[in-house]
Amino acid sequence: MTERYAKQERFTYKGKKFLISTVDLQVNHGFLIPLYYETMIFNETDSVYCKRYSTKDEAIKGHQDTLKSIKNGTLQLIDGCFEEVE
Repeated sequence: MTERYAKQERFTYKGKKFLISTVDLQVNHGFLIPLYYETMIFNETDSVYCKRYSTKDEAIKGHQDTLKSIKNGTLQLIDGCFEEVE
């Protein structure tokens, strides 16, 4: 059996604690393109961000890029969910 968690860590954003988790979905969740991996961010009760990827390498890079985007301000918590801003 393969390990489902590709990467997982906790971080704090504006005084609130979050978990970012990238996992192998084990089934294709795509329609036109295969999507086997997913990065999600959770607060204490809900998921507040989700993005899917085709490969494990893309997912790991996406996980790291998501954290970088939060740190540089291009991904911000808006109305309870992380959203890209310009």
